[in-house]
Parts: sequence; structure tokens; C-alpha cells
Amino acid sequence: NANVVQKIMVKFYQHGDIIYPSQESGFLLSDLDEVIQSLSALPNIAIAGVTHFPSFLYDEDKDVTVATHNFRTTMIAKEQAERMGCRITQVNVPSSTSCETIPLIASRGGTHGEPGHALTGTIPSNQNGDQPEKIAMLYLSEISHQHNGNSYCYGGGYYRRGRIRGALAMDGSDPHGRFMPFVAGDDGSIDYHIQLAGTCPVGTPVIMAFRSQVFVTRSDVALVSGISTGTPKIIGLYDSQGREL
Repeated sequence: NANVVQKIMVKFYQHGDIIYPSQESGFLLSDLDEVIQSLSALPNIAIAGVTHFPSFLYDEDKDVTVATHNFRTTMIAKEQAERMGCRITQVNVPSSTSCETIPLIASRGGTHGEPGHALTGTIPSNQNGDQPEKIAMLYLSEISHQHNGNSYCYGGGYYRRGRIRGALAMDGSDPHGRFMPFVAGDDGSIDYHIQLAGTCPVGTPVIMAFRSQVFVTRSDVALVSGISTGTPKIIGLYDSQGREL
């Protein structure tokens, strides 16, 4: 016994909540009283927080990020836990945390979120670049070949939930790049290549910006400084797991 009291957070869920496949976990909200009693009887822990995920999601029809049913579940769990004597100091409500949602978290009783893609500006609500966050991540590839009137660039960084719409081909026809629409394939296939509508010379650099999850890709990650001053310099190169290359 190290005589240390560890504060813990507990996740509760109920019918109607969003739970992604392979992320199933937590206790039923209807079992909260029993769970709190059992945990409170354990030595060296103190229930100090509640959490759930995803607590916010982007509504494409309304073009705004909104609180989910999960957020409501978390607040009910907080109230019930406090009635049982718990001192809840952290209400962790992650997903899509950004300049758009932080005021919502604060006004509705949340205390914490997770920055995630807000750090790179690639949150779903920033598809048009109209949010305060600046887009600071891109996928760089090049045209490898053509087939049946379309062009293919090297894959390895495609994320099927990334909302890719197209790419800029830097073939010299436009200093800002020529837009080439993304051609969606089978989500179950491996992204050996990414298909783009139209033809473009082999070797042409291709730039895309989309929400990614780098750890599920085969891409390498390059950190670049000096972009704002026109003096770009690669300052670090990592694999998709964050190991320096």
C-alpha cells in the first residue's frame, strides 16, 4: 500500500447513445447506484470524473457541431453520482473539441475535451476553412499512372472518414494547382492508390487536405517550419506511430 489515493473517471452509457464498433465499454446508466457503491468501497481510489465518447459530432445538414445524446447521459451520470456523495470535478466530454465547441462545453457544465484535429484545423466543420483554426496538415503524393481516363496517385494515407473531395495537381497549368475530383472506391479495399478524375502527367505533385487518422495509415509524417515566412524546412520525419525516422 503506497498510501496514494488515485482519482478516476467512470464512463456510463444508456440506450440511444452512439458507441462506435470496437469502442464498446462503460457501465449502464441504470446500474449507476450499484457501480458507484462498489467502486466507492474499494481502497485507494476516489471517483472524481465522468466521461463518454463521442459527446459532440458535426451535423452536415446544419453545418454545425452539436452535442450528442452521449453528452446528456454524462450530465445525468454526474448529477446522480454527486447525489451519492461523489465530488465530481471533471466532466470529460471529448470529440470534435474546437473553438466552436469549447463554449458549448463550458456553458453546459463540461470541464474537459480533447483537442484532436483542432490542432491541425482539419475538423469536419472546417471543410471550407471558415473556422478560427488554420488548416495545418496536408497529404502530399504524386501521380503514378493513368487508367481509363483517370489519374492515380500513390496512396497510404487515405482515411475513409476523411471527407476527401479532391486534390490539387501541381502540373503548372495553374499556380494554385488544378483541382481534380476524388473518385471514391470500395472502402474495404487497400489504398494502394488514390483515384482522381481526369488525366495528369506521371510524376506531378498532388496535394490533398482532409481529416486523417495517421496511426491507421502507412504514411510518414514530416514536420515543416518556416512556411509563414516563405522559408520552409523539414525539422522532423516520423512514421505513422510517431517513431523518428
